[in-house]
Amino acid sequence: MYTLAKGYLILMARHKEFNPDRVLEKAMQLFWLQGYKATSVQELCNEMGIKKGSLYDTFGDKQKLFLATLDHYSTLSESPNSRLEKLGSAKAVIEAIFNELVDLSVEDKACRGCFMINSIVELASNDPTLALIGSSVRQEYEGIFYQLLLLADAAGELAPNRDLTALARFLTNAMFGLRVTAKTTRERAVLEDIVSSTLAILG
Repeated sequence: MYTLAKGYLILMARHKEFNPDRVLEKAMQLFWLQGYKATSVQELCNEMGIKKGSLYDTFGDKQKLFLATLDHYSTLSESPNSRLEKLGSAKAVIEAIFNELVDLSVEDKACRGCFMINSIVELASNDPTLALIGSSVRQEYEGIFYQLLLLADAAGELAPNRDLTALARFLTNAMFGLRVTAKTTRERAVLEDIVSSTLAILG
């Protein structure tokens, strides 16, 4: 809106008539279902219930909105520390991470898989920003698994003389692979077989 003050025309910031967090969630769900390239700005506006001007004013552009949805998605999972407090065993936390992914996959009627992994697979080879995010996500999970493996090893929960760095990388790759497989099937038996074989490597 505009107002006059001391002879000057001043542009006043328009009060947002929507909840940015709520519309960000809606954008994330659409990107998650359709992918980045297949989702148009107009479709985003329709799903979010806002005009293009509001989208650009609040989020910048389609790419910045997409990156914001990825950041939002990364905040939704439970932290390893809170899991550890509940379960009291690092090995049990690793098992819980994989078992919960099976539950999520079985409940996912659209077989969407993981939004973050889908995005990395779709865009990382051609988008330096997504390539960097993908590398960061991989390293983050490797670090999480490595710390859990250190604790499990100290508690005698693992077979002796294991290469914990290699194990952490294996678990990260297995987790990513499980979520990609979940885009092709919701059959619990299939996913549980994969998890069982994966966890067997821990000894």
